[in-house]
Amino acid sequence: MIQHLLKLVWNRKRLNTLLLVEILASFVVLFAVILSSIVYLNRYLAPDGFDHENVYSITLNVDYMVFIRSWDETMYNHIVNALREFNLEPEIEAIATFVPIPYGGSAYITVFEYEGTQVASQLMYSSDDAIDVFKIEMLDGRWFSSEDDALEFEPLVVTQRFAEEMFGQEDPVGKIIMDDDVEYRVVGLIEDFRKDGPLGRLQPFVLLRQSLENFSDTPISSFLVRIEDDISFSFEEEMADRLEELVPYPISIELLSESRVQGMKEAIQPLIVSILLVVSMIFIVILGMIGIFWQTITRRTEEIGLRRALGGSRRRIYFQLIVEIALLTSLAVIVGSVVLIQLPFFGVFGDIPFNTVVIAILLSATTVYLLSIFSGLYPAWMASRVQPAVALHYE
Repeated sequence: MIQHLLKLVWNRKRLNTLLLVEILASFVVLFAVILSSIVYLNRYLAPDGFDHENVYSITLNVDYMVFIRSWDETMYNHIVNALREFNLEPEIEAIATFVPIPYGGSAYITVFEYEGTQVASQLMYSSDDAIDVFKIEMLDGRWFSSEDDALEFEPLVVTQRFAEEMFGQEDPVGKIIMDDDVEYRVVGLIEDFRKDGPLGRLQPFVLLRQSLENFSDTPISSFLVRIEDDISFSFEEEMADRLEELVPYPISIELLSESRVQGMKEAIQPLIVSILLVVSMIFIVILGMIGIFWQTITRRTEEIGLRRALGGSRRRIYFQLIVEIALLTSLAVIVGSVVLIQLPFFGVFGDIPFNTVVIAILLSATTVYLLSIFSGLYPAWMASRVQPAVALHYE
């Protein structure tokens, strides 16, 4: 029976071409939206790699380029002494410098090389107490400490993503990376650090130590403060007043968890717009398919009436038309799947895993089947109600 139906579909290929194109286009658009949704969902469910609750970001509101040019040991000592004095407040659990701050939108990008392998990584400067501010758990090795001031190399703490891209399956701790005659050595490994928010793309990160004991060329333009859990919201105003007394620059204070939520809203807006457009498109496609199915079946009134006159049951005719719709959908899905399944091998989807692409294809195919069959239910039902006398009328 399937072979016979395939012949019928092929013999009416001109009539079915428009329908095939519409189903194929719907399949591709659904695939794009479903793939994006899966990627965003996987990112959201992945751990942040640090604890952002009860952490405030304090940023100096200065012209950064002017600040860099005027950065000297006097400014360094002034800010470091202010941080040390502020850290004595009883409500403060930990305070640390961290540049650039999470969810801030800025990034430092550099390329590290190891035995011919190059990895472009985001770079962050962190003081020793950042591990307490973020409650970071070490997977291997250690965090920065004051003992690092005596080292003859620059210590690095790297994320899992960086270690995998740079060293593969090798243990990253102890690996030496040379860059412009500067020796960097990996001393610690941490989970992937989601600095750009839970919906941001997972990237390799490298943390460099920013010493608060010796002058550093890296300006301290922002720092992070962890407060105790039971502190009231009024403490934010008290903290701002206290910092204004200690730091000779205007400052802005923001709760890191609020920055995270705001970043999520901005990141998810394009996806929400896409989903709304696709929902509108699905409604239009359903109406279009119903119209095309109706037109196609109307042109076959003579054929359907003759089958009824020759003893064909309504149920059998209804079933045949639904199967034809499923076969048309299968042709469109097969063509689309063959093309889409090859795109990951050409790097079109970047670092999206192949199994994610396959899942998106399967979900898109299932959705298209449901839409097509739903759109054909009423036209097929009406066709199955054709009376044998209609065939005599056409004859």
